[in-house]
Amino acid sequence: MRCATTRLVRLILAGTAQRVIALAATLLVLAILGPPTQARAADAPEHLVDNVESAAREHCDGPVDWARYVATSADSAADLLGKSRDQLHSGTPDRVYLVVMHGDFSLEPNGERRTLRAPYLAFLFWYRDEYWGASDFTLLLRPVPMESVGVPQAIESFALSHPLLQRVLDYVLGAAVFFGPAVLLVICAILCAWRRESGWLWVLAACLAVAIASWQTYAAVRSVQGQAWNPVFHGSKFGVLAVAVGVDLAAAVVALRTRPRPNTTDQAGTGRTTLSRAGLVLLVLAAALYVLAWYPLATTGE
Repeated sequence: MRCATTRLVRLILAGTAQRVIALAATLLVLAILGPPTQARAADAPEHLVDNVESAAREHCDGPVDWARYVATSADSAADLLGKSRDQLHSGTPDRVYLVVMHGDFSLEPNGERRTLRAPYLAFLFWYRDEYWGASDFTLLLRPVPMESVGVPQAIESFALSHPLLQRVLDYVLGAAVFFGPAVLLVICAILCAWRRESGWLWVLAACLAVAIASWQTYAAVRSVQGQAWNPVFHGSKFGVLAVAVGVDLAAAVVALRTRPRPNTTDQAGTGRTTLSRAGLVLLVLAAALYVLAWYPLATTGE
């Protein structure tokens, strides 16, 4: 009776662990495939929301009450900022986006140690020579009459309204992407070592290894999109990718071959024991390589 109870408890714990792994993998995939920052303001120009959020993180104490932008000429934008056209950044093109935010902003003028504070921060966002740039950050005591040059568009962003929570979420997501797959591989290895006769656990480990190999490949390819070929940078990146993916796929193949099969002979059982040990080693090695290889695979080199 006691042995039966012990087996039941082990089955329940194993089933719970499998569900936890499946849930964690699902949440990780959803987080990775979630909408990018620009999706929160679909009508905004490319990279505008990112720049607004970056400016808020650097210059705003607390949440941003609102943020708006309007397309206008550089001359009109200079007038609204209380400047002349010649006082704008030297690389500013004729057409710009004027961005204005309301909140508690601080700014250190160039060459000065004092800090200025104001309820409004304005800057210009523009595109020139295949480059998006932001310039002419200006603190204002009064709102800018943006309606005089066009129809202002609101920028809706969770990071602007809840900067502290967004920072926490960024850290959590970063940790999940950096350590999550490795942790899942280690958990799978522990469960497979605990219950080596469970075919389901070995299949789960193989599927996870293949999924991680696919994710590493996607991250590496995405990081070099639009870049000119650099033999050293790209060669080292894809060399690391080949090693990491090779270990992942080897772990998946060994895990599938380790699955228990009915009517196995003693000799086959001995071979399976050797395979299971190799599979466990490869799973742990794949986890370690994921952490070590993540930065070389994901970096853009900029």
